[in-house]
Amino acid sequence: MKPLNEKYSYKDFTQVPLGKRSAAEFNNTRIVGSQFFQDFPETQIFPSNMTGVEFESCALDNVSLPPGNTVDEKCSRRQMRPQYDDQYWIVDNQGKPIEPVNLKMIQDEGGNTDPAKIPKEYYREEDIMPAIWDKTFAKGIIPEKSRFQEIPEIIEQKNIQVMLGPLGLEQKIVIRQRKVRGREFAYVGEEDGK
Repeated sequence: MKPLNEKYSYKDFTQVPLGKRSAAEFNNTRIVGSQFFQDFPETQIFPSNMTGVEFESCALDNVSLPPGNTVDEKCSRRQMRPQYDDQYWIVDNQGKPIEPVNLKMIQDEGGNTDPAKIPKEYYREEDIMPAIWDKTFAKGIIPEKSRFQEIPEIIEQKNIQVMLGPLGLEQKIVIRQRKVRGREFAYVGEEDGK
C-alpha cells in the first residue's frame, strides 16, 4: 500500500489549481477523502508529470487526471457544467447536458429535467418582471391581466452575496433584490448591479 499523502488528503481543494506545484508532492502516494471539484469539464489542475497517485473516496468532478494515476470506485468522476437555468447538468463527451446533477431534488420540486427545455440564454429582467417591460406601460395603459395593477416603480434595490452550489460545494454569487411598491423580486444578477 502506498503512503498516505497527508498534505492533500481529507482537504477541500475546490477551484484550487495545483498544476504549478512539484509533482514530487504527489507522486506514488495515496490521496484520500479530498474535494477537487472544478466548474468546467476536463479541467487540468494537477502537474502534468504527476504519476502513481491513487485517489480514494475523492470528489474529482470535472477534473482531468494525467495518465499513470488511478481512481477507486468510491471517487466521484462526473463531468458537469452550469447551464442557463442556473443548474449544474451532467454532460456527455461533447459537453451536451444529459440530466441535472440534483435530478431527484429537481423532480420533487417540479423543475426542468429535459435538456431541450434549458433556456438558450440567462433570464433577463424583462422575462422575470414582464409587466415593467410591456410596451403598453410606456403608453400608460395597464393590461387587464397584468401582474400589477399600477405602473411599477423600483423603490429599493440591494445586492445580497450568498454561497451555494451542488452537493454542498460553495460558490459565491450575487442576488439582486428589488422591491417594487411593496412587492419583492430576487434574481441572480451581476456584481456591478447591471
